[in-house]
Amino acid sequence: MQLFKGVLFLFFLCYTTFEAAANPNILFNQKMEGKQCIVHAIHFSGNKITRDFIMLREMNIRKGDTVLFENVAAILEFNKTRLLNMQLFSIVDITPVFLSANDSLFDIQIAVKEVLYWLPKPIFSLADRNFNVWWVEQQHDFSRTNIGFELNRVNFRGRDEKLNVLVQMGYNKLFNLAYRVPYVNKAMTIGMNAGITYATGREIFYATQNNKLLFYTSNNYPYQYVQCRIGASYRGEYATVHDLLFTGNRSSISNELYTLNSNYFGGRKSMQWFELQYAWHYNQTDARVYPTQGKEWKGKLLLRELNTTRPSLQFQYATEGNWYYKLNHKWSMAHHAKARLSFASLPVPYYFNRAMGFKASYIRGYEYYVIDGSHYVQSRNALRYQLVNKVLNQHLVPLMTYIPLRIYVKAYNDMGWVYDLPNSRQPLNNRLLIGYGIGVDIFISYYARMRIEYSLNHLGENGLFLHALKE
Repeated sequence: MQLFKGVLFLFFLCYTTFEAAANPNILFNQKMEGKQCIVHAIHFSGNKITRDFIMLREMNIRKGDTVLFENVAAILEFNKTRLLNMQLFSIVDITPVFLSANDSLFDIQIAVKEVLYWLPKPIFSLADRNFNVWWVEQQHDFSRTNIGFELNRVNFRGRDEKLNVLVQMGYNKLFNLAYRVPYVNKAMTIGMNAGITYATGREIFYATQNNKLLFYTSNNYPYQYVQCRIGASYRGEYATVHDLLFTGNRSSISNELYTLNSNYFGGRKSMQWFELQYAWHYNQTDARVYPTQGKEWKGKLLLRELNTTRPSLQFQYATEGNWYYKLNHKWSMAHHAKARLSFASLPVPYYFNRAMGFKASYIRGYEYYVIDGSHYVQSRNALRYQLVNKVLNQHLVPLMTYIPLRIYVKAYNDMGWVYDLPNSRQPLNNRLLIGYGIGVDIFISYYARMRIEYSLNHLGENGLFLHALKE
């Protein structure tokens, strides 16, 4: 569904880069080898909006720190990567300046080029789960499209705050307002966020048959959904973030939709529910957009209070691990593992029984299918080769001075299993799913990405699939 966003807005977003143009360059001085060097001062330049303390928060070196002379270059290179991972700068250049010959005192000069922090984006998206469903099953019907406008204000007040306003019309209507403050305390460890979402549309899926969604369409907008949310975050260390989120939700369906599936909301035409979610994220990878080395862990605990015909509770625990291995400067390997356990005090309504086939939870080669269920496991493995890694420089359009481009070719295989009730009549449930293929990953800037993949599955089916989400 998000593919056209990445394609149509490609040229709006090509102003960031993955790599810095310069590296710390320290001339070897044999007399200084083994000598302890002290950071005398840290100076920033080029950050017209970003506050110095926001940048210092990401760095692991401070004024007064002592480091070995031969380690200075590696430490500064490490901190350059951290600053680039903020996704606020197109270029980061870090240079050590020793105050005099053979002197142990040195300054750190950090020059950055800020990206455009106002991100206006016109919306042209599909009403279907992904591009292939729209192109093949819906016969690329352009009436099934959404248009609108999204405005993101990144790095608001120079404090890495984010504001999002989205207005979408067309086949489906969506309104969203969200605001995130990364730090509200002096120690810069606690953040806050809040938002509200309203959604409605002309079409909604109401049941699953043979692992395919059944849709109901009406010009009277057969469903409505509202969510209010407030959350807090804690980031004591660079790589680990803890999030606590509370949401209040309300949704309703039409009489016709209720007739088609009375279990959509567990025997009710409208339902209110509350969710309390705790999530943690550990990310120690080299490049957040497309890692080639390092590891990443995610975990989530969700408690959902359901007001169906009888009040019930649903508990979910989900975890995800990603490992990246850099074989050399061109070759790398990626391993992804994901699992979820879901328990409920009463049978779960259809709306809350989703497993695979939505967003990033799917097996490649099965993009046309959905697999409902409570528990699932998923594994992805890829061997990748970096074909292109360039930063193009042009001066015709000021907002696109630096256009980074990365292209990878890859071979991959996926496996997964979704558990559903033993009496489930869905053919892909309760069995091993295997997909494999070859593909190309194209990344331009921090935001525009495209994956073109040719996949096969255990059913003997094959096809060319396009995605705009991270693998």
